[in-house]
Amino acid sequence: HQPTKAEKLFQILLEEETEENKKALFYGCLGTCKLQQKEYELAIDFYTKSIDMYRKHSPKDPYLRISHSHLGNVYYERGEYQNALLHYR
Repeated sequence: HQPTKAEKLFQILLEEETEENKKALFYGCLGTCKLQQKEYELAIDFYTKSIDMYRKHSPKDPYLRISHSHLGNVYYERGEYQNALLHYR
């Protein structure tokens, strides 16, 4: 699948960023790109990286919850409703 302009931009931003919480945000953005393309495995990978980075570097950042919600959306789209519920809580 061809990367979108948004994906290319987020990859560049990710490579140039030094702040971990901003990297976590860009991983989440890449996850959203992959979710929209229905590339669920890659979306899971990106959202998981985002969640892990937020937990480690900015556990109170509101985007941590947003990344969990988006990861839940991926599992919902795949019909994995139990996994989706875990991330919606």
